[in-house]
Amino acid sequence: MDRAKFSVFAASFLAGLGVVAYPASGTVLRAVHPLSDLAWGGLFLAHMVGVGIGSAWGARRESFTMGIAAIAASAASALALWLVPSAWAASLLWIGAGSAGLGFGLLAGPLNSLPALLFPKRPEGALIMLHTIQGLGFAAGPMAVAVLGELWLVLPGVVLMSSVGLIAVARVPSIVPPKNRPIQTKAIAPFVAVVLLYAAVEGTFVNWAPIYLNEDRGVASGTAVFAISFFWGGMLLGRGVLAALVGRLGPQRTWLALPIMMALVLLLLPFASGPVSGLVLFAAAGVSCSAFLPLTLAFATKRFAGRESAVASVLVATLAVGVGTGSFLLGALRELASFELLYRLSALYALVVWAILARQRSVFASPAERHGRVVPPRGRMAQEVLR
Repeated sequence: MDRAKFSVFAASFLAGLGVVAYPASGTVLRAVHPLSDLAWGGLFLAHMVGVGIGSAWGARRESFTMGIAAIAASAASALALWLVPSAWAASLLWIGAGSAGLGFGLLAGPLNSLPALLFPKRPEGALIMLHTIQGLGFAAGPMAVAVLGELWLVLPGVVLMSSVGLIAVARVPSIVPPKNRPIQTKAIAPFVAVVLLYAAVEGTFVNWAPIYLNEDRGVASGTAVFAISFFWGGMLLGRGVLAALVGRLGPQRTWLALPIMMALVLLLLPFASGPVSGLVLFAAAGVSCSAFLPLTLAFATKRFAGRESAVASVLVATLAVGVGTGSFLLGALRELASFELLYRLSALYALVVWAILARQRSVFASPAERHGRVVPPRGRMAQEVLR
């Protein structure tokens, strides 16, 4: 593997690892600094703002190095959390989370554009591999926290050193941003709505998982942190299984079924009674979310052929807003309601997504499909996206 390909895949793994480090370390950090639920929820807003700013920068070669540098800054902030008094902890936590989000947003453009340049014969397969490696980063972070325990400082230390090393050796080709036509707000609004609501579900699932199991269900912190790994593991497993089944089910039916599964898991989460049931339910949450975003992006890029880059940027920024908002609201409302009630109410996000998809199917079709000129091979597009 040449240097450019190694750089891209390594950056993808670091992006996943860097972004998940803060939510994965929730129980550890809250033991060191007595942060309120509102202060803890604020880090997800900081992450949201960072991703939005980074995504707006677009797919440029310089954004690759800048993104890795932001991940390094985030890791440095995590290390500093252990040295500052608790009065400063919330501010430093938000800076670190914002830096992680900024790095993720800056890397989103080049990481999704470079595979086509580096693997011209297999661009789809390369992109799927890249997202799989990023998913491994998401899953590895919580596992590292659980295994390291009190030695958790090793994780941000490794991320910091790896990021600095990657900046030193990385070489990526130039990226020429495509000239896209403007996108009509009315046309993209339904896609933005479903991604925003889906992201709120994802944030509700993953970013509070260890704290819910540890503080409300009495699961040991070293075990509770595995909830995030189980979520991302379930997501990777779900994508693999649905890629095999979507040809029979059809992409639109699969797309419609997943929000119902999300709502069902949210309604079942209050019944988690210990580590086994809790981890199984968060794995099921990952499966329920697994194919929704890839299918949404696939339908969106077909709907706006020739403007794929602009559409992807809008939806990635929307995803960050939804995850940050959903996670923050859960923390802000914890003063007024229990986790059990909040999980049940969050099922409304998923049900509204289902209602939008069910009532406006024609809106999500490509122009050619809406006019009956194209009948796509059943499931082929979705299989390529999810494989």
